[in-house]
Amino acid sequence: MSFYEHIFLVSPNATTQKVESLADDYVNILTNEGAVILRKEFWGVRPLAYQIRKHAHAHYVYLRFSLPSKEAYEAVREMERQMRLEDMILRCSTMALEKADDSPSVVAQKRDYETGFDRSRSRKFDSPRPRFAGGAPA
Repeated sequence: MSFYEHIFLVSPNATTQKVESLADDYVNILTNEGAVILRKEFWGVRPLAYQIRKHAHAHYVYLRFSLPSKEAYEAVREMERQMRLEDMILRCSTMALEKADDSPSVVAQKRDYETGFDRSRSRKFDSPRPRFAGGAPA
């Protein structure tokens, strides 16, 4: 059993429905070849480290899946080929994993999708800020 994770970036001009339909199309390509989808996560619109095709943001989609054998990697090649043909896809990357589980990705752990609370942006004040006796500091 081979495990993979795949991330692809969709143009920010695409609607959420379009992003979901693209993800479903690529999942269908994998499942037709016998892949088992372990995780499918939509990370939303996030900023890019650098501009790609004059876009500073993109929709991020994360897939974690397993393939029954190394020969089934042709499904991954076909999926990537289909992504290169789609104009809305800015980038894609597939990485092989030594082992995989069904736990959420690091990005999904930071963000609580049910409430929309982003844990990475919350501040933790373990100790209160020092107060100055007598008002403002000198």
